[in-house]
Amino acid sequence: MKIGVIADDLTGANATGVRLAKQGFKTATFVGNASLTDIEKYDAICIDTDSRYSPKEIAENRVRQAVNYFKQRNVKIICKRIDSTVRGNIGLEIDTVLHELGDRSVAVVVPSFPDSGRMTTGGYLLVDGIPVQETDVAKDPLTPVDQSFVPALIQQQSIHPVALIGLDVVLSGAERIFCRLKEEIERGNRIIVIDAVNDEHIETIALAMVKIRDHIIVPVDPGPLTAYYARFYFHQQLETKKILMVIGSVTSLTGHQLHYCR
Repeated sequence: MKIGVIADDLTGANATGVRLAKQGFKTATFVGNASLTDIEKYDAICIDTDSRYSPKEIAENRVRQAVNYFKQRNVKIICKRIDSTVRGNIGLEIDTVLHELGDRSVAVVVPSFPDSGRMTTGGYLLVDGIPVQETDVAKDPLTPVDQSFVPALIQQQSIHPVALIGLDVVLSGAERIFCRLKEEIERGNRIIVIDAVNDEHIETIALAMVKIRDHIIVPVDPGPLTAYYARFYFHQQLETKKILMVIGSVTSLTGHQLHYCR
């Protein structure tokens, strides 16, 4: 098993599993304490902890069990799937994952889900262009969202300082994002939120993340970041052949194709 995903509901677990499957990973979803059998044949396992609306103690315990299950099986990447409208025990569950993975673990949070109209700019989560706190999610009877600024929302639930890398850095490319990530990690920040308004931004962030090898990186997102990060991470580890390409086009489409090949 290469990838372990911890999701706080079944829909999210399945959604992330589908994205991983599209990247070529054989994936399965398990609910809670269900017996996980024949896992050796899967590349990725998504565990639904059903903890979005759980009391804090229960959520913490379920996430801890999931992390330790993956640790015992030497999973290479552990990912935390969050709701695309940031409902639930997000900060608490991130803290639990970081605690179980040790002091050299860092959570990279990209709340954006462009295919569903979710994007983050200036740290603010927008749903179809509207701040999330001004949508129907604000009226959720169990976990109302009254904060659109994601770093502050996570900080309310977390013991760790939360840093933000803005869209200006993301637009500068993977190398600049990598440098900023290193800077924030060196400052002691273990939760880092990053802006993104489209899938290309999320891909670029994932490319930057795989360059960090001296820390355990935990993708925290609604699905896109996890899928891109897993693809780049294992391509980098497993691909050993070098390819020489001669490109005679300067179109943006060719640029996207080269970006994908990397």
